[in-house]
Amino acid sequence: MNKVTLITGAAVASLALLSNSSYADEVAVEKTSSTNTVVEETAVAASADEWSFEFTPYIWGARNHGNSGVGQDKNGPGVGHVDIDFGTLMDHLDFGTMGNFTATKDDILMYSEVTYLVASDDYRVTGPRGNLSTTVAIDIDGYVVDLGAGYRLVEQDKFELYGYGGVRFMEVMVDLGPVSTGDDWVEPQVGLHAKYTMNDTFALQGRVEAGGFGVGSEESYMANLTLNHKINDKWALKYFYRYMKVDYADNDFVYDLEITGPGAGVSYKF
Repeated sequence: MNKVTLITGAAVASLALLSNSSYADEVAVEKTSSTNTVVEETAVAASADEWSFEFTPYIWGARNHGNSGVGQDKNGPGVGHVDIDFGTLMDHLDFGTMGNFTATKDDILMYSEVTYLVASDDYRVTGPRGNLSTTVAIDIDGYVVDLGAGYRLVEQDKFELYGYGGVRFMEVMVDLGPVSTGDDWVEPQVGLHAKYTMNDTFALQGRVEAGGFGVGSEESYMANLTLNHKINDKWALKYFYRYMKVDYADNDFVYDLEITGPGAGVSYKF
């Protein structure tokens, strides 16, 4: 059986901003319509000057594919191939939590995201000549913490675009019987986040991100597409598909993996 490798994905929170509306079709008297419009615009302006918060716990049904292990060379003898689907990971998951938190005010965005997972399994190790085999217990735990801030670059009737930057803290630790390996690192992240409001209920959100740049990991990438389903002013459902790539090799630890799959979450705004 392949060694179980923990993958944690980092994901920037979806943003839901208030959109302008008009009362012109709802009132017959022009003076009343004008008054209501002024009140509406004043309320929107006042709301934009206040902080709005959103918390989203979610689950990501990701497949993990790549190479990980001990050494500096991705093709070295201590590095093994990893191909683990979400079902296999859930079978061996001991504990896991994923969630993000965002704060917005006017054109400003601030966010944080935390992922923490613990998994365990037994796997069979075979010697280099195939003539020695034994079973070893494996325990894996790791976390990803993203912190960042952004600014709204474009604001149109139904479209918004943010640019953002931040920092990622990541740790993966693996205990293979009496032997421990793993590492932790910190790296920069930059990206773009776009939102297109289709109607009062649905909105599409897209995100692209790059990081590492040789500081921490050699490189990391992420692309995410989310459908936001608004239930009411407080609650929303989010359905997304995400691709993530992490390429890290340092301190005798290799972590070169692609993580892809669908996910879903529930958001609460306050």
